[in-house]
Amino acid sequence: MNAQELVQKHKLLECIQCGMCTGSCPVSRKANLNIRKYMREVALTGKLTIHPQDELWSCTTCSTCGVRCPKDLNPYEFLIDVRSMAVEGGQIPPTIRDALESVFKNGNPWGRIRAKRTEWTQGLNIKHISKGAEILYYVGCTPSYDPRMQEVARSVVKCFQKAGVDFGILGQEENCCGGEVYGIGEKGLFEFLVEENMKIFNKYHIERLVTSCPHGYHTIKNRYEQTGLEVQHHTQLLASLIENGKLT
Repeated sequence: MNAQELVQKHKLLECIQCGMCTGSCPVSRKANLNIRKYMREVALTGKLTIHPQDELWSCTTCSTCGVRCPKDLNPYEFLIDVRSMAVEGGQIPPTIRDALESVFKNGNPWGRIRAKRTEWTQGLNIKHISKGAEILYYVGCTPSYDPRMQEVARSVVKCFQKAGVDFGILGQEENCCGGEVYGIGEKGLFEFLVEENMKIFNKYHIERLVTSCPHGYHTIKNRYEQTGLEVQHHTQLLASLIENGKLT
């Protein structure tokens, strides 16, 4: 994608430079992120200079700018495409490069080997989805590897077991959902992850899955196209169990 295509795709000439996006950005004050500047530069000059350590990597893709834009533009999606141009040109910080490489090699951005993805399950007696289950508990990378978030995953499992939920996990077969990969702009790797994950879901005839990672929930529900999957966050399922008296 070139600068002219960015102008057309994201309707940059419709931007009125009101500053709502930059003023609403939760990281702009600390990171000097000015998405309006990028949009204006591309719209007026038809080109954009990107540096590996540029502040564009500070965007969390929270979408606040898009929600508040009075012209219904999506500045964060524009920024993702700018990042994609940077990725294609190799203009990315080493930390991001290493994270992307780890996702491709290990199925997670943390640089951890796949064999350690299930260490958090010790002592919980969780079945693999291949044994048959109504729900796939798609744990996610951070709950699988981060010691703090592992406690969340363990607590969720205990609640499911107490409520009699029929669920299973993918274990070491689970991959990154690709949410952060998409946000970084590595759309080729994202498409690869979608394809690989859908192969696994279809292999085990998954129709319903529950995530703990909010990024996984958003990504699979909104960025995976025509999956036919019913996707819930664990808080939604827990709320339903409480409402129906299955969990007290």
